[in-house]
Amino acid sequence: MLRWIYILMFSMNLMATEYCDSYTLYEKGDLIESKRLLDSLAFKGDTKAQNLLALVNFYSSKMSATQKWFQRAATKGDLKAAYNLGIYNYMNANIKQSEKWMHKAEVLNEAKFALGVLFTRNNPQKAKAYFYLPAVEGNLFAKAHLCVMPNFSKDSNNAKYQKLCQGFQEQASLITGKFYDTPKQYGSINKALYYLKYAVDQGNAEAMNLYGSLLYKRRGQSDEANALLYFLKAADKGNVEAKVNAAWIYYVGQKWTRKPALGYKML
Repeated sequence: MLRWIYILMFSMNLMATEYCDSYTLYEKGDLIESKRLLDSLAFKGDTKAQNLLALVNFYSSKMSATQKWFQRAATKGDLKAAYNLGIYNYMNANIKQSEKWMHKAEVLNEAKFALGVLFTRNNPQKAKAYFYLPAVEGNLFAKAHLCVMPNFSKDSNNAKYQKLCQGFQEQASLITGKFYDTPKQYGSINKALYYLKYAVDQGNAEAMNLYGSLLYKRRGQSDEANALLYFLKAADKGNVEAKVNAAWIYYVGQKWTRKPALGYKML
């Protein structure tokens, strides 16, 4: 009996070593070698290895294998895999499946935050409740999202939300705008513009510069001209990056914004 215990311990330690090695390779960007080590562990049912193998496949642009391994690990109760599968479904616009797997990973703070993001679409009161939980534990993104959302007259939690958000609204607006400016997972130019507006209206130069950058990136009708206006406002407040951005539009902009002499003068 003791012999079998030693064999089992040795086997478990070996698996742990292989997993650590594969994770180190993954971190270094050696996806091929990381996958080679992970394959055997994943087929043996190691859920941590299955979750990591899914990530390796994702960054290797192998989407069917990504979903397969996330699904296998999540079905066996791996919370990180359930969260990752929720993110994967969100990125593929499968909102119902995303919500399903985020609920299974709900004990994780990042899953609570993700559920808050999901519920902002159709149940903002519930979204605030989900944002509050990780916010009080120090999740800055959750706090920012909570604090940019409106209060609801029948929400019994308003008092505690207001206490947490007191004096934080402008910073929350900027943080949330930056969050949605990031393409990974949740990126959306229009959402970023929406959430930034409060900080812009408060005269925050960094928010004005980012707002202008987003308009310029969106390239809709009159966006370039409006971007220039926000760059100039931010530049007047001393934002150097906005000054450079305004000069750039003056140099290379469309005919109604192109004024090279002004660009040269600004720099």
